[in-house]
Amino acid sequence: MLAYFAGLNPVLQALLAGLFTWGLTALGAGGIFFTREINRRTLDGMRGFAGGIMISASFWSLSSFPGRPVYGPAYRRHIPERT
Repeated sequence: MLAYFAGLNPVLQALLAGLFTWGLTALGAGGIFFTREINRRTLDGMRGFAGGIMISASFWSLSSFPGRPVYGPAYRRHIPERT
């Protein structure tokens, strides 16, 4: 299955990946329609988990790619020179 996906057009890959993540997000958020009330502790735990995910996502998006020495010369090759 992975080989089939890798052989697809990159635009189609992006579309399918976006639809997949949308579907999982909708599935996770759709659970609210099946509950009438939610426990306050459960709600606080869900908010804390979501906040932790957002903080880790922002940390890794800001620090992991440009600051890693592994990508040094290979990364700089794709950055246009400043004039």
